Amino acid sequence: MTTISLSLMSVLDTLFLGKQMRRTVQMMQVLQRYGEIGDPTEANRLLGAPTTTLHSWCEQQRLHRSGKAKASHEEKHSLASKEAES
Repeated sequence: MTTISLSLMSVLDTLFLGKQMRRTVQMMQVLQRYGEIGDPTEANRLLGAPTTTLHSWCEQQRLHRSGKAKASHEEKHSLASKEAES
């Protein structure tokens, strides 16, 4: 994963994308400045609390892209089976 500053993103948007991402960059700048205020209570009530962390999801994506997702899935399944037997 690569991170670039919002100011650089804004410049790249202007130079190469014709300001197609202008509103998105502006929204991201506001969120960076003030943070995201929210209460997950209603979503958790309707959908259930999340079971996957952002870090875990990113790791799954990284493994999937590198072709290791199947091996990782098999390892998790094997570990889960061993835990169930205990």
